[in-house]
Amino acid sequence: MDWAKLRDLVVALEAGDADAIAAAGEARFRCIISRAYYAALCYARDLTIARLREKYRPSEVHARVPVAVLELGRLPAARWAPNGLNSLSKVSHDLERLRRSRVTADYDSDQSCTAEDARRAVEMCRRVFATLDRIPWDAAGPSSTGTPANAS
Repeated sequence: MDWAKLRDLVVALEAGDADAIAAAGEARFRCIISRAYYAALCYARDLTIARLREKYRPSEVHARVPVAVLELGRLPAARWAPNGLNSLSKVSHDLERLRRSRVTADYDSDQSCTAEDARRAVEMCRRVFATLDRIPWDAAGPSSTGTPANAS
């Protein structure tokens, strides 16, 4: 799965350029929040699998990926990157905030989700991708192709 395509979808959904999408109202905002979380989570998960050889059980991926992102800071590339460790801390924090927002969007029907909530989720998703792509994980450098830079 090219998780960047999911990121692009949430960006398009947030823009609401199709009448049918725009007419969905709060459901659209909930979908944006949920998909933004999963795009960011899966992108970070794939990077930690590639770089740290992490293994995740489905039941633990939500809690462990933000912690594993912090572990990326022990790699030389993260230490050499401008604000590398601080940036990874922000990514971890964004993943946790996105998860809380996603839980609300997916399960809390009494809590409304607004266009502003969706906009914030998309911004955090973009920031996770951009931050992880800025760190030159290997000689080939960052990637914006939808898979973490040379995650193989």
